[in-house]
Amino acid sequence: VGVLSPSDVHVIYDQYDALEETRPACKLVLISPKMADKTHQFRNLMGREWGCAILDEAHVLATAQKRADSEQALALMALLKSVPRLLLLTGTPATARLFDAFNLFDVLRPGLLAQSKYEFRSRFFDSASGECKLPRQLPLLVHRFLMVRRTKAQVMDELPERIDEVVDVPLSAKLAREAIARFGGDDGSGEAGSGDRLRAAGVRATLHRL
Repeated sequence: VGVLSPSDVHVIYDQYDALEETRPACKLVLISPKMADKTHQFRNLMGREWGCAILDEAHVLATAQKRADSEQALALMALLKSVPRLLLLTGTPATARLFDAFNLFDVLRPGLLAQSKYEFRSRFFDSASGECKLPRQLPLLVHRFLMVRRTKAQVMDELPERIDEVVDVPLSAKLAREAIARFGGDDGSGEAGSGDRLRAAGVRATLHRL
């Protein structure tokens, strides 16, 4: 018997799955960052007590450099700071510089590095170049108190073997001619004889349309 039964889990896809006050309490809620913002389910989520929260793709909280943080990031941070146990998962905690990850750090340990992103920038980064003034100390603090980091090299042996598969994408003659015209490499006839070139163009055209 598992820890959770189906009735313990509530998935919020859209507004019709709202976590309203009249809905029975559940043990696990699955929701996207978008649906958790203030224009959707933020108020309903804040109205309940949560023991733990896990945020995947946590770089959605990325700190804005020269402007206010996004409404979505602000709502998520307010929600997460109300939860006693947090786990933030991301492969890119900082998209450019370590400054980008301040919101993640502040959600996990409020005030540990600074009281605001402006104080964080003033304390750890050069105002002219933007480079970190403490390039050794700051990463040490982050890894000691905030982050568990595993590199690709560390987990490579645990990953399944890579499988490469070539998939031919069926294409109408009209779409094939459009693809060849767009990507080049044929006379545009789209008839038999184009072979591999036609199939390659078909794949590229399909991916382009997606």
